[in-house]
Amino acid sequence: MKDISQILFHRLVEKEKKFSFFAQKYNLTKSDFDINYKSISRAKDIFSEELIIKAYKLFESKIKSDLKIFEWNKKNQLKKAKKYCFISYSRLDENGKSIKAEENFSTFFLDIKTQYHSQTKSLLQNDLPWIENNSKIKQTDCVCYYCGVNEQILSDLYYDQKDTCKTKRNRGAWFELDRRDSSFENNIYSKENMVLCCYFCNNHKSDVVSSNDMRLYFGKQMFQFLIDKHESIIK
Repeated sequence: MKDISQILFHRLVEKEKKFSFFAQKYNLTKSDFDINYKSISRAKDIFSEELIIKAYKLFESKIKSDLKIFEWNKKNQLKKAKKYCFISYSRLDENGKSIKAEENFSTFFLDIKTQYHSQTKSLLQNDLPWIENNSKIKQTDCVCYYCGVNEQILSDLYYDQKDTCKTKRNRGAWFELDRRDSSFENNIYSKENMVLCCYFCNNHKSDVVSSNDMRLYFGKQMFQFLIDKHESIIK
């Protein structure tokens, strides 16, 4: 995996043209970066809203999910082995540890970035017609694949001091990954099989409801629930 501190350094400090936005936004010197931002743990805290950090956290969490599958397979050898869900981007060795040389964070990040761009309101409102006239969702906002809520609303709810929608799992501030098809035969995260969705839809859909049924039966209701909760905290 390419060191995330190198990626951040290129974006936040070096004056490369394609990353000039980040250099101007944070205006950091190399010494500032080395003292305050170079470690991965610091970067995660300070730049938690940046896509590169979200992708890194998702990458870590999915490798941990495969470790759980490894442990399950080891304990249930008489049953059909579960397929590792993150095999498109990483591999585990015979001890269940991620093989660093097989980790492909760069490809994963690009796939996540592409997914963000493909899930804007303007591109999904025909499939999620209830979001079309909602002024809180901008045309360029990335929205939950199932209900259409944006990350700003999720963040407001997550950090609300009244804990209106606080989750016990410490999740919900930004989008998560979901497999559109989580059947036994196709239970993997891949560019063709993963979407971005809110914690609430991800938790509700689980591995039981299909992606089409999630939208058809629960999408509009989930969106209205989150919008109503958001209205209650901004009054």
